[in-house]
Amino acid sequence: MRDPGSELNKLREENLYRKLKYGSSATGRTFNSEDLSLLNFSSNDYLG
Repeated sequence: MRDPGSELNKLREENLYRKLKYGSSATGRTFNSEDLSLLNFSSNDYLG
């Protein structure tokens, strides 16, 4: 059985470890995440 801690360390060493990014105002047309402002295409009203 593999050790989860060593597997996570291996992913970090290979730059494959993914960190979740948090954002705000996901209900509008834009989604603000850290220093980015992105268009929200996951809404059903993004065309206007």
